[in-house]
Amino acid sequence: MNLSELMKCYFNDLESCDDSRLVMSEGTNFINEVKEHITNRWIKVRNPERLHCRFAFSDYSSVVEFLNMVLSYQGIKGHHGKIVCDEEVVVIEVYTKDVGEITELDLSYSEDVMSIYNNLKRGNVLDV
Repeated sequence: MNLSELMKCYFNDLESCDDSRLVMSEGTNFINEVKEHITNRWIKVRNPERLHCRFAFSDYSSVVEFLNMVLSYQGIKGHHGKIVCDEEVVVIEVYTKDVGEITELDLSYSEDVMSIYNNLKRGNVLDV
């Protein structure tokens, strides 16, 4: 995948991208788990190896609600991602810093944050 294709995936809907080309390493069952997560909008990036996802919202109040839910979740789980907020877009990256790569903890984090996002988009009330 070249840079322009990758950026197209980043700025557009990741679900329309060829998922298999976004995983940069090969081999194990663990990578297959990461590929499964890529289809849920998370991509694997390097240096350090981490999961990355971009969330877009239609209004600022939804951004605030999402951030509050994610921050509350992180406090409960004791596992924190890097969160960058720019207007109605939130980007989250997560990896296990102690080992410098993606672990089961990060895969669980990505699933849970995706559930928070999907429930908020559907208008469901959540209790973290």
